[in-house]
Parts: sequence; C-alpha cells; structure tokens
Amino acid sequence: MFYQILMVLANLLWGHSGNSLLTVVQTCRRQGRFVIDFFAQAIKAMVHPNVLAPSLILQL
Repeated sequence: MFYQILMVLANLLWGHSGNSLLTVVQTCRRQGRFVIDFFAQAIKAMVHPNVLAPSLILQL
C-alpha cells in the first residue's frame, strides 16, 4: 500500500514512472535516510521557492 501511494504521488507531481520512484526509495534506504522525509522535503521545495530541494547525491 505504501509503495502504491508513493507511485501515485510521484506520477502526479513529477510525471515519473514507478521505476524512477523505486530508485529513489532504494537510494534513500542505502543511505539510511527516511523515504517519507525525503519526499516531504521535495514537496516543500516545490511549494516554497526558498526551501532547498533534497539531493540523493552524498556530500563529501
């Protein structure tokens, strides 16, 4: 159910398929990040121009 909700959300917001979403979910998990937090930050960045969008690229 969680995955289905995320797929619908990604399709509505970004027009991406489930494969792109799955890549984001897997990357977050490998980095030890919470998937929900990542998407919440991404949505905030879309709504508020002064909020930075999250990145899946690790900062060294």
